[in-house]
Amino acid sequence: MFLHRITILLLISWTSVALNCPESLDDVRCSCENEKNLLKIYCRDWDKRIVFPVFDKEVRKSTFLLNLADNRITSVARENLSYFFKLTQLDISNNRISLLSTNLLSACIVLERLNLSGNLISERSLSQKVFLQNKNLKILDLSRNKLSGILSYNNFAGLDKLDTLILEHNDIRGFQANTFKDMVNLKHLRLNENRLDILDTYFQPLKSLVALELQFCSIKRIRPMAFNQSIELATLDLSKNRLEEVPIKSLKFLRHLTVLLLNKNNFTTIPSYSFTFLGRLQELRLSHMQHLKSVQDYAFDGLHSIIELHMSNNPKLSYISNKAFQEMATPKVLSLHSNNLTTIGNDALRWYGISVKELYMNPWNCNCSLRFLIHLLKRNKGKPDEKIICQTPANLKDKAVINLRDPEVCQSIDQSSLASSNNTTSDNSQVWIIAPICSIVAVVIIVIVIGIFIWKKRNKDKGYQRTQQAKEFDDFSDKSRSHYSITEDDDGFAWDDTTTGNWVPRTAETKNTGSLINA
Repeated sequence: MFLHRITILLLISWTSVALNCPESLDDVRCSCENEKNLLKIYCRDWDKRIVFPVFDKEVRKSTFLLNLADNRITSVARENLSYFFKLTQLDISNNRISLLSTNLLSACIVLERLNLSGNLISERSLSQKVFLQNKNLKILDLSRNKLSGILSYNNFAGLDKLDTLILEHNDIRGFQANTFKDMVNLKHLRLNENRLDILDTYFQPLKSLVALELQFCSIKRIRPMAFNQSIELATLDLSKNRLEEVPIKSLKFLRHLTVLLLNKNNFTTIPSYSFTFLGRLQELRLSHMQHLKSVQDYAFDGLHSIIELHMSNNPKLSYISNKAFQEMATPKVLSLHSNNLTTIGNDALRWYGISVKELYMNPWNCNCSLRFLIHLLKRNKGKPDEKIICQTPANLKDKAVINLRDPEVCQSIDQSSLASSNNTTSDNSQVWIIAPICSIVAVVIIVIVIGIFIWKKRNKDKGYQRTQQAKEFDDFSDKSRSHYSITEDDDGFAWDDTTTGNWVPRTAETKNTGSLINA
């Protein structure tokens, strides 16, 4: 019994000691927290230290979190991290480290989270298979460093349990085909603010990838097979790039995609069937595009699971086809504010099924075609949206649509519209008057031309006939004269037959012939 009490007292004593932070931490100016008999050590921003602090061996063995962020540490040696056998989280971000030696983290065999962001690490520092021994590493942050060029397999070899890789804010131009070969379990890849230009097929080994962030990467083109193996991808962020058209051929493989962000690209139109294969997509963003002008028929065909559709702040977007939203589920949130829309069709969407409708900051033309919008806004639950303002007609300018009545929209058309209508009517009347006159004149001209042509043809035929008759007569005369010579006696003419030399008296027959000749 006595020994049992002594044992309990010793255990209590040992526990109380273990729960206290060691005094040696004061020497290196670090703070400490206890958590389940393990230490969390913080040495952040302590007079901007430049040397990695030296800890007692026992402290190292009982530490599971070490934070040295926001200092001026220039290097880390393998000895600095020895005996950290229980270390699961290491943060050395925002220092001046440029070199990572081989096997630097070999002692940290259970390390799960490593933050090296905000340093001076280049791709050469990673070429020695630095992480080869860290089989349990799940999160690696190398953002805001000096990584550039084309990254290779050696930079990330051995990271087969990695879940999240953060490489944003570098100068990476691309990756070799096998760079991500070992990352079979990678789910989140953040590559924002690099210079990739063209997305190639280097993501193919990442078959477990769930989220891919590619903002501000100057991407102009995406190869058709870039995502053909990323069948589990759920979130894709391609915002703030230089794409000139929706990458339809690349997106068709992403059957599990639920979030697609395409803001701030250079699209001029959203063509038909742009998202046909994305049947599970729930959120689509097409905002802040300076060149977007139109949305074509069936542009959103196939979006059977859509919940949020954001297409706002596109200053040139003036046309959305009434069939653009056909074959698409009714979204709960529709954002079309701050565009250049003047009208939208009542049959474009099932408007009453949309919970949030953002249509403000457009130059709406409040004519009869927008009458449905008045009723729609008045039936909305909660505070009405008074930001939806008429731009035209002039007599309704700056009036809130929700405050209008049907007669105002359908009968009180602005003067310019009336003038335009009157001008159109007048023009149409003139057309109806001028057109028959022009037709009659054209017919008369055609008749005259045809008459002149026929008259000339007939005269030409008559002249030809007379010429032929004259020619025949001359031939006959010449032939007659070749046989007879004609003399005149008391009885008239007598013919001298030149073949016999005899005179032929003027008989009835010769008289008739002579008459013919005289004629």
